[in-house]
Amino acid sequence: MSQAKIKRTSFAVIGEISFQRALTGETLRALGARQIENAVSVEDALELFRRKTPQAVLCDWDLPGINGLDFTLMVRHSKTTLPPDTAIILVTDRSSPQDVETARRAGVDEYAIKPFTTEVLARRLDSVLNRRRAFVNSPRYRGPCRRRKLDSQYEGPLRRFVDEDRVVIESAANEALKAEAKARLQAVRAAIGSDGAVSRGAIRDLHGAAKDIGALSIRLDDRLLRNAAFSLQGYIEAVGASGLFDGRVAEAHLDAMSQLVALPNAQIELREQVARALKALVAKKTSAR
Repeated sequence: MSQAKIKRTSFAVIGEISFQRALTGETLRALGARQIENAVSVEDALELFRRKTPQAVLCDWDLPGINGLDFTLMVRHSKTTLPPDTAIILVTDRSSPQDVETARRAGVDEYAIKPFTTEVLARRLDSVLNRRRAFVNSPRYRGPCRRRKLDSQYEGPLRRFVDEDRVVIESAANEALKAEAKARLQAVRAAIGSDGAVSRGAIRDLHGAAKDIGALSIRLDDRLLRNAAFSLQGYIEAVGASGLFDGRVAEAHLDAMSQLVALPNAQIELREQVARALKALVAKKTSAR
């Protein structure tokens, strides 16, 4: 995401809490933004928009009076002075799949869970500034098209809700799943002693964690995380009851899965490197038995 592009873009930040508005503004400035307006409520923002028209709006979901979802609907249905296709990033601490779907139905472009990093905001801005989706204007929905891809030969009306396998999975929902995976990994890490010793009960907990992470990886569509989880599950099933269980192998799996959860999918080279290192370690340990 080029700083020059962000520098040319005008932003508005709508949020009731001054500290959070300031934090969002500082993050935008760190990415190159220079044109930033602030408003404490949608009502104040609507008055501001009579004088200035931002190209992108970062709006908190929970606001006094008109909330972020209602604001999005107002913009999309031409009930403000902003163009209906104005880029809107909804900022919130809500992360459930139901909340994400509600926001998508309202027509938001992107969804950022607080507190977000500079890297996360950079990805959201890249999406709304460089990879804008076609704008859908239909009786049932107004907002960015949600298809994973469009058929260039298709000449019918654009619709937002199509076959489920073509619906874009919002990154916010993925982040919630990753947070769940991270918490599960942290919960079982203490089961391994500093000397690599693991009790039978702890081995059962590790096996359960491996199954849980495997299930989450399928929902995340993360091949490398799934392979790591299945590797730990297979290792436990192969040696768990034999007395040859090596807690250091389990710990290596937990470390690898933690890294895979933390690394963005775009960093495929690093993620593949983590997966290869784990595979080599497991092969070495199992062949030494």
